[in-house]
Amino acid sequence: MAKIWVYFRSVLAAVFLVVIAIGGWLWWSWQPVSSADTATAVIISPGMPLAAISQQLEDKKLVHSKVSFQILVHLLGLQGQLQAGKFILTPKMAAAEVARTLTRGRLDIWLRVKEGWRREQIADLLVKDFHLNGFRFMALTENSEGMLFPDSYLVPPYFNERQVAGLLTRTFRQKTADLWVGTSGEKLKQRQTLILASLVEREAKFAVDRPLVAAVLLNRWRAGWPLQVDATVQYAKANADCRERLKCNWWPKVGRQDLKMASPYNTYLHRGLPPGPICNPSLAAIKAVIQAPKTDNWYYVSDGSGHLHFAKTLKNHQANIQRYLK
Repeated sequence: MAKIWVYFRSVLAAVFLVVIAIGGWLWWSWQPVSSADTATAVIISPGMPLAAISQQLEDKKLVHSKVSFQILVHLLGLQGQLQAGKFILTPKMAAAEVARTLTRGRLDIWLRVKEGWRREQIADLLVKDFHLNGFRFMALTENSEGMLFPDSYLVPPYFNERQVAGLLTRTFRQKTADLWVGTSGEKLKQRQTLILASLVEREAKFAVDRPLVAAVLLNRWRAGWPLQVDATVQYAKANADCRERLKCNWWPKVGRQDLKMASPYNTYLHRGLPPGPICNPSLAAIKAVIQAPKTDNWYYVSDGSGHLHFAKTLKNHQANIQRYLK
C-alpha cells in the first residue's frame, strides 16, 4: 500500500510539473515578444485559416509561438471572429491583444490619386497609407504611366501591390473605353493622345486652358516644331535627380541650363512627342486633346497665378512675356 501511495504521489508530482511547465510556457508565449513599438503590417485575406494567420504572426515575430496563439484564440472563443483586412501590429502587443485586434476588421481605406501624379508619387502614397512595397508597385506598373487613373478609391485593406495596380488600370479602361471607339490605328492614337494629355495636365492649371494648350501642342507637333514644354524637362530632371527613390521633388523648378539636358524627354532639344506620358492625366485632359479646337495660336505663357495667355505670333508671345513675367 505504501508503495502504491509513493507511486501515486510521484505521478501526481509529475503531472503537476507538466501542468506547471505547460502553463508557464503558455504564459510566456502569450506575453509581448519585445518592448519594440515597430509597426508591422499583417494581411489577412478572406477565408485565411487560423493556422496560416498564426504562422504569419510567428514569422513576423509578433507572437512567440503559432501553436500557443492558436490555443489562445480557442480559449478566448475568437476562432470564428478573425476578420480579413490589413492590421498594423507591434511586438509590444500581448497575444490576447493581437487576437482581439484581428477581430476588428479594418474598413476600406481611401486611396486618392491626384491628377498629374507620376507613378512614383502613387507608390509613395501606397507606402505611407497602405504599408505596401512601393518598388514592387513601380515594377508592376513599368509600362502603365498614363493609365493609372487619377481618382478616389475605396481600397480593401488587404489589397497588395498587384491588386492596386490592377484597380487603377482597370478604372482607366472603363473611364476611357468610349473615347477610342471608331478610331483608326487605335493603339497608336491612344498612346499619342495619352502622351499629349499628360503634357496638357502638367501645363494647364485651369480647366479653361486645357483645350487651348492641347490645340497649341497639336499645332506644333503636326508642323514638326519642338514642343518646348517645361513639364517634360521637369520630368527628365527628376528622373536624373531621384533615381531609386520614391520620396522626392518630382516636379522641380527648371532653369535655363536645364533646357539643354540630354534626355529624350527634353522637348526643347527633341522634336516630336516624348517617349511616353510624363504623368497620369485626368479624363478632362484626355478629352481636351481629343476634342481640341482649331486655333491659330502657337505660343502660350503662364502668369503668376497659373493662368495662361496665348499668342498667334512670336512677337505677340514676347509681348505677353514682358507683360506677365515682370
